[in-house]
Amino acid sequence: MTRDKILQEIASTHSLVRWRIENLGLAKVDFARVNLEKATFVRCRLDHASFAGANLNGAQFENCRLRDNNFEGADVKGARFQRCSGFEAETVAKLEQAGAVVAEPRSSFSWPVAIVVAVVVVAAIVVAAREQFPALKP
Repeated sequence: MTRDKILQEIASTHSLVRWRIENLGLAKVDFARVNLEKATFVRCRLDHASFAGANLNGAQFENCRLRDNNFEGADVKGARFQRCSGFEAETVAKLEQAGAVVAEPRSSFSWPVAIVVAVVVVAAIVVAAREQFPALKP
């Protein structure tokens, strides 16, 4: 399964009913008004994809990254977003209010970034302590 195959299917049929799509970069894909009923997306990157007016009834999203998406007018009843990252709290609330399940959302904050931030903070503390307490200088 390739991104091009999916784009061709959307253009020709406007339907991906019951499709299983895994490990694809689908950022900025326009799924607007596409029938995605009972489709399954696994480990896909869907940043900036539009689902406006799409039928997501019973669709499954597992371990996907969804950031800055448009779900306006989409039918999300029965859709399930399991362990997905990138959602803002407002988006989660809107999806759940419309009948979707957002289970175990993941933070977009990655461990490598967290480690770099921690190292920089510790280094800044050490420098400040050495300036304030000259006896700590090596």
